[in-house]
Amino acid sequence: MNKNFETSAANRAAIWNFFQENPCHSQLDCGRALDLNKQTVNKHVKAIRAGWRPKVESRVGDDA
Repeated sequence: MNKNFETSAANRAAIWNFFQENPCHSQLDCGRALDLNKQTVNKHVKAIRAGWRPKVESRVGDDA
């Protein structure tokens, strides 16, 4: 897997988690907390708003 893709996926998941725990914070707050620039946070927030969700490895009740 591409290193940039892995980093991007990790950043998106971190941003998702940040806003789950801090729903009233701004994108600037998120960037400061995660040491990411505003444009990076904005790009990922747009993807999250468009329907991106973190993958769930296993769920209770799944037959997998």
